[in-house]
Amino acid sequence: QTYVQWNSADIESGTEHLTSTGTVTDMNAGVYNVNMGFGTRIYDNLSLGFAINLYQGKGSRNVVTTSSAAGFPLSDLQRVLLVQTTTRIDSSAYSGTYFTMGLKYTKEKLNAGLIVKTPHKMQQETDVTYAVVSTVNGNVTEDGSETFYFDDNIIEVEIPITVGLGLSYKIADNWLWALDGEYRPFSGKTINIRDSIRLVSGEKDKEYFSSVDPDWNDVIAFRLGTEYMWSTGSDLIPLMPLRAGFGYAPIPAPGLDDNFSTTTESSTSFSLGTGMHWEQIHLDLAFRHSSLTFNAFEFTPDPLDSSTLLALPYEISNSSNSLEFMFTGFF
Repeated sequence: QTYVQWNSADIESGTEHLTSTGTVTDMNAGVYNVNMGFGTRIYDNLSLGFAINLYQGKGSRNVVTTSSAAGFPLSDLQRVLLVQTTTRIDSSAYSGTYFTMGLKYTKEKLNAGLIVKTPHKMQQETDVTYAVVSTVNGNVTEDGSETFYFDDNIIEVEIPITVGLGLSYKIADNWLWALDGEYRPFSGKTINIRDSIRLVSGEKDKEYFSSVDPDWNDVIAFRLGTEYMWSTGSDLIPLMPLRAGFGYAPIPAPGLDDNFSTTTESSTSFSLGTGMHWEQIHLDLAFRHSSLTFNAFEFTPDPLDSSTLLALPYEISNSSNSLEFMFTGFF
C-alpha cells in the first residue's frame, strides 16, 4: 500500500523564500494467526468457550521525504535551491499471545454473546536505515549527507483487555440482523523501549526498558450486519447465504485539526459475502473494503532558518481490499 502523507507548498517566512515538503510512504505487511479453542454447553441455553490465540507478523516501510527551499540567503544575492531527501527504511517483526473467553446465550430468535480477550504485551523487533542526501543547486554536499543504521530495536506495546458484546435477532426464519460492539481501554497504556542489554554468563540476559506514554484514547468499535439465507431448492447447493455489513472502528492515536485541537480518527469498512452450505460443510466467501484518513501536523525546522519551526499539515489515507474464504466442518 502507498500513502501520500503530506504535501505543503509555498510556505513564506520572514527571509522571503519559499519552502515545500512532501512525503511518500510504501508499506507492506502480513500477519499469521493460529487459534485453538474449545466450547461446550454448560447449562440449558448457555455455552462457554476458551481459546488461545497466537499471532506473528512482518512488515516493512519505506518513507521518502523531500524538502526544498529557494531564496537569496547569500550576500551576493545568488539564488540558491536547497533540496534535502531523507529515506527511512523500516523492517519489523512482531508477535504476541493472548487468551479469549466467550459466553453465548441462545434462544429461538435471539442470540447474545460476550467475549473477553486478555491483556498482553506485543513485542516488536525493528531494523532502521536512515539516509539523508542534501544538494545545493543540484550538487551533493558532504555537510548534511549521511547514513545511519539502527538495528535490533526491541519495543513492547501494552495491548489492553478487550470486551465485546454481540446480539443477533431473526426477524424471519431465513433473515437475521446482528450488532456487536467492542471496548478497548488504551489510555494509560505504555510503549516500552529497550535501552540496553547486559550479558550475564550462565544466566538469561538482562534487558532494560524505558516507558513512554503515547497518549492513546480509549476506543469503542461497532459493527452491523445482516444475513439472508436463500433456500435454492437445488440438491447441488441447497443453501446460499447473502450477507452485507458495515464497521466503524476509532483508532487509539489522536489526530489534530486546523486549530491544533485533538480529534478522533476512525476507520470504516463495508463487506459483502455469500457461500454454499450443506448439512455438514459450510463454504463462505466475503469481500471487504476498509478506509482510514488520519490528519495531524508535522513540526519541522525551516531549511533556511533552523531556529524557526514550520507546522506542516499531513494526511495519511489508507484504503485496502481483502477477499476472505472460510471452511467450516461439523463432525
